[in-house]
Amino acid sequence: MRDVPNFGEFYQRELIPIGSKDQISVTEHSRAWSTLDNYTHWLMALEGNPVSPVSESYEWQVLVFPAEMCGTFSYSTPCFVSKRYTTFAEAIQLMKELEEKAKKDQFFTLSVAN
Repeated sequence: MRDVPNFGEFYQRELIPIGSKDQISVTEHSRAWSTLDNYTHWLMALEGNPVSPVSESYEWQVLVFPAEMCGTFSYSTPCFVSKRYTTFAEAIQLMKELEEKAKKDQFFTLSVAN
């Protein structure tokens, strides 16, 4: 479960339909997702948080959530949370790799959520 979202530095990408193989994997890992039938897409996003309360430097994480076709998702139950990156470019690179996996119905070949 995650804390309150930081939507000030939350950049989501276009929804990606969940493929049939990934849908089976979502079903197997869905204990936290009470309305699984509504989840048909992946919502991928970058979230930035200050390194410290007084810092102007940010660290970035890639988050992936199952989402409804309209874009509704539960922030408290991501299915993937990356490590923290010190550069935006590193986080973007990982997000692009995850998007490619998701588009090929291979997202769950990666390790499942932290």
